[in-house]
Amino acid sequence: MTSLIQCKLYLPLRGEIRRIAISAQTKYQDLVNLFSGLQNLRFEDTQRLQLLYLDDENDWVSINSTHEWNEAVLLYQKKFAPKNGILKIKGM
Repeated sequence: MTSLIQCKLYLPLRGEIRRIAISAQTKYQDLVNLFSGLQNLRFEDTQRLQLLYLDDENDWVSINSTHEWNEAVLLYQKKFAPKNGILKIKGM
């Protein structure tokens, strides 16, 4: 298994794109906190934060739970990591 996930983070509220590596052990709430911090969101705005990832069929798929985040990590490890790919995540 891959211990790091190579990610491209799309931050539309800041007009930025960042490329980082995060641990494959990163929890869903940690991902939410990462996006909230990078976009300087207030707590009430964090509650409305929508995270999406680009899957292997080029669809933006919602991440609203630990289970959905685990699916995104699994997809990365099976489909993207072997090809030195990147997991694209958007926070809106």
